[in-house]
Amino acid sequence: MKTFSINHLRNAIGIDDAVFFNIFARLIQAIGGVLILFLIPLYLTPVEQGYYFTFISFASIQIFFELGFNTIITQFVAHETADISWENNKYTGNPNSISRLSSLLRFCAKWFMIASIFLFVALIIIGFLFLEKKETNNINWTSPWIIMSLSTALSLILSPIIAITEGLGMVLNSAQLKLKQYTIQYILIPIFLLINFKLYAYPSAQFISIIFALIFIFNSGIIKRIICIYKNKVTVRIDYKKEIFPLQLKTSITWIGGYFISQALIPIIFVKYGAVLAGKVGLTFSIISSIAIVSTSIINTKIPTFAKLIAKKDFLNLDDLFKKTFTQGISLLFLLLMLFVLSTIVLRHYNVAFMNKLLVSKQILLFSVTILFNQIVYYLATYLRSFKKEPFMIISLFIGLSSLGAIYLGNYLFKFDGLMYGYSLVMIFPNLLISIWQYKRKRTLYQSI
Repeated sequence: MKTFSINHLRNAIGIDDAVFFNIFARLIQAIGGVLILFLIPLYLTPVEQGYYFTFISFASIQIFFELGFNTIITQFVAHETADISWENNKYTGNPNSISRLSSLLRFCAKWFMIASIFLFVALIIIGFLFLEKKETNNINWTSPWIIMSLSTALSLILSPIIAITEGLGMVLNSAQLKLKQYTIQYILIPIFLLINFKLYAYPSAQFISIIFALIFIFNSGIIKRIICIYKNKVTVRIDYKKEIFPLQLKTSITWIGGYFISQALIPIIFVKYGAVLAGKVGLTFSIISSIAIVSTSIINTKIPTFAKLIAKKDFLNLDDLFKKTFTQGISLLFLLLMLFVLSTIVLRHYNVAFMNKLLVSKQILLFSVTILFNQIVYYLATYLRSFKKEPFMIISLFIGLSSLGAIYLGNYLFKFDGLMYGYSLVMIFPNLLISIWQYKRKRTLYQSI
């Protein structure tokens, strides 16, 4: 009876096995991240801390080499698998779909191998151009940076394998893979810090976790299916220029715009108001973003199903599934955010020292509402993108520029509070209203094609 009740609760809030493993993986990431934030000031000097976070910031340029391709891969693979099935260790069904999948996999292999090499070279050059000039106190950064560059390049190679796995409907396998990778990485980083690995801690842990992830892939059923598709004779190809490039161009602009906006607030606060306040904003935003991952995981695991229903033009079941997923994901996020806000109020009332590292309660509430509204936009965008379209490129650019303008104007008029309110108000109202309008307009259009 107890087991039934737990399973019933999980199903009611949309947490199937794939969602559960995704959430658990993100939970490991969040808890490990908080632990690491506590250990860094204890085991790294202030100069080493600067190098540590600079490493991570530079490595984030991976997004400029991926250019949103992984999201597109998942959608295209899911569309092509709508009328094929895995039987007796091989794919059967529409031969054209299998051929198109094979051509897509071969293109991905070339794209990401070349991109990973360019990424590695770019990271090495950037490191030696920038870090060499900033080197002080005989900091040994060269070897750790080379390891960081290599692990980031390997991560770029790993990412399309995960995207293909999810597109093939093996969402549970992908979630288990992520859980194992995050567990290894976020156990090793604190251990390496504790045993005085210094700047080697993060790069070494990331490198080892990626190697273990690749070993898991080659020892599981994932690689068997991918190789099976890859070996198929290509008779019908996916036309990259006509089918993929237009969507990738729009997706990459959207991602890059979103990347700059999500990263811009904290550096601006750092420059204007110093490291202490920037640290409070960063930690608060990280916790709230970690909570939002639960909701993100719920919708992300449904993307392959959305794509298959679209390929079959089963729009009735598509809309029913989306409405159910939307209700589950956004309701759960709302409850978790309110619980977090209330807990901060209670903890602050009892003068818990940790609360001094966060923003005040009204600002936490503001950030929570911002994340909630942004998540609604993410759900609407995910639905539309499942049609292999990118309808949010112009919106992303507009909101990005508007938020930067609001940050500047708010800071000019009302200092820090104005900066925070300006950013949040733009992200909440114009962003949400325009996105709802775009969703209603494009949903009707896409379903009529």
